[in-house]
Amino acid sequence: MRQLFLSIAFSGLVLSSCSNDSSDSEHRNTIIELTVDGVAKTYTSADVDSQNIPAEGGEPAYIELSATVQNVTATEVFFFSTPQGETGLEAAYDISYTYDGTIYYGDNSGGGFVLNITENSPNYLKGTFNGTMVSGNGDTEITITDGTFDIHH
Repeated sequence: MRQLFLSIAFSGLVLSSCSNDSSDSEHRNTIIELTVDGVAKTYTSADVDSQNIPAEGGEPAYIELSATVQNVTATEVFFFSTPQGETGLEAAYDISYTYDGTIYYGDNSGGGFVLNITENSPNYLKGTFNGTMVSGNGDTEITITDGTFDIHH
């Protein structure tokens, strides 16, 4: 009888420690996909750093987010700056993409680059991007197509 009780108690302990986590696991990983000048890239992990910037002088609070990914030949960094909680085509202040030491900027204000933020919560940023990005000195352009990001931070 004692052994039966211990078996039942142990089984109950094991079953109660199993989690029924119904949280959305899709928001737990970072996924960035894009095609750069015809070369498709998919990243399923990144080192993500975020900084919340408080509202000041009539400007809304915003978040600066960088996602650093490693590939075989280089480190790539995606940088987003967006008002907290805002979504849509005009919800981003800035986007840049660093590849092989060169920083490329996307002009989201009609300059041939489109960034659409579809979800923007305190720990999650999701959206799409495509268009022409230009290097800081203006002499190099890259074309981004099929860009998506799904970043948990």
